[in-house]
Amino acid sequence: MRTTDIAVIGAGTAGCLAARLLRGIGRNLILVEKSRGMGGRCSRRSANGYSLDLGAATIQWPAQGNAAHPGLQPLMDELIASKQLLPWQFQLGQLQSPADRAHVTELCAPGNMSQLHHTLCQGIPLLTNTLVERISRTQKGSWHLWDALGNPIVEAAALVVCTPAQQALRLFDWTGDWHDLITRAAKRSQPQWVCALEFDQHPSALADIYRGSHESLSQAVRDSAKPKRDKGRDVWVLHSTFEWARERLDLLPEQAGALLAADFCATTGARTPYRVLTSHRWLLAHHDCTPVNPGYLWSPTLKLGLCADWLGGGGVLGAMHSAQALANQVIHPVSSGDSYELCPAN
Repeated sequence: MRTTDIAVIGAGTAGCLAARLLRGIGRNLILVEKSRGMGGRCSRRSANGYSLDLGAATIQWPAQGNAAHPGLQPLMDELIASKQLLPWQFQLGQLQSPADRAHVTELCAPGNMSQLHHTLCQGIPLLTNTLVERISRTQKGSWHLWDALGNPIVEAAALVVCTPAQQALRLFDWTGDWHDLITRAAKRSQPQWVCALEFDQHPSALADIYRGSHESLSQAVRDSAKPKRDKGRDVWVLHSTFEWARERLDLLPEQAGALLAADFCATTGARTPYRVLTSHRWLLAHHDCTPVNPGYLWSPTLKLGLCADWLGGGGVLGAMHSAQALANQVIHPVSSGDSYELCPAN
């Protein structure tokens, strides 16, 4: 069993940023991730020799993000200046009216969106393929992380949980307001089907991203048009609506992909032959819940915290806001009380 000052569970956006910020104060830290790589819902997928973003496609900054999370401005300026995030100016079409177009600029990581997470976590010890089944507090006040076989993985003086609400709920016997908040968020999680398709030829007159009102599609992104991508291929990633996915959870991946691809072509008028490269079902794609104030949970008494997109307003920016707010509280505490009441359950 490894020992550390701080353990962070979950190497998605919130976990990676929290790890970077907390490591910056000189703490020994270990990042623990159940998957084989980092990125969470910004993870990449290799399909037919092409590396694509199968989750979050862009970061919508500054139009929406600057107003919603002004505290992120210095961090975003740093990531843009260091070219860890690149501006992408693209043509935006509307699914309900594909001929309507607008020029929009949003941010992408070079290569793929998970590259940002690799940069954030450079030099931080990372345990991958390590599922934390349970956490418990020892008599001396530290935290133990346990695997499914009951083996201890890590002992940490402080612990930060950065997982979807359903996964966080299973880790610990939460009590009081924390239990109620996590339970509400877990019940409001939303699934989503995502598929990638490649056209044999570049369809003429298509925009780069489509969004808007549609029965099955919430977004369609020309992944190959992003900065630093393979422009010799025409690869799209299609995101279903949450409602459409909820009614089709039992589809096989190839069935869901075929349906979404057919709907996209029918909506946009793309007639070039295509093939579906891969399909994936995100069971915990989104939490339809109101962000909490101040955007995280932290108990200085127990040295236990939670930060995640579902606490910070949703999406990549919500995850960043939550992680930064928690890290600021840990590094520069503004109060000695807990953010929401938490009674130690074990």
